[in-house]
Amino acid sequence: MRRRRGRTRKTGRRYPSGDRVKPAVSPREIAAGMPHRRGLGELAVDQRAETELGRLVLRGDLDATHGLAGETYLALWRGYVWTLAGPRELAQGGGHGMSCGGCEEAKHCRCWFRRKVFEEVRRVLAEVGPSVLLHTDRTVLDDRPPIAIALLQIGLEALARHFGLTPRQNVVLGNAASEIARSPASS
Repeated sequence: MRRRRGRTRKTGRRYPSGDRVKPAVSPREIAAGMPHRRGLGELAVDQRAETELGRLVLRGDLDATHGLAGETYLALWRGYVWTLAGPRELAQGGGHGMSCGGCEEAKHCRCWFRRKVFEEVRRVLAEVGPSVLLHTDRTVLDDRPPIAIALLQIGLEALARHFGLTPRQNVVLGNAASEIARSPASS
């Protein structure tokens, strides 16, 4: 057989058309190549590894309740920021599809409602302390590593309590009046 002219072919399996078969790359190999997912081992393919808050949960620095509270806070913030451009009709162009008619009825407007809900959550964090608010915003909203993990945990715990993600303490089962009658203070 005569030797072919030109560049030599790369070795490997080929399709009937002559194209090379590319080796399959697993999602684990792709995730291992991403710098922000390094150090997570088998958990590198988890979708929570995409954000700093999720990586903290996967590493075990925060529990799942803190992660859910942070994700809820982020969703409320995004909803609030989404409404800052103001409501516009789709026909006017450049709008985001909310047709509340320019917020004439403030109590029935989605823009007003999203702003109030976010302000309430923001107030809960501010009552805990300004440094807690700063550290929570840094990690959850800005997606940056926390400076003080303890302050972040305090902020996320306050959010979890506000959102009702933690179990309530001192739950009275049964008739509350009978519990009052049995308390030592009433005797």
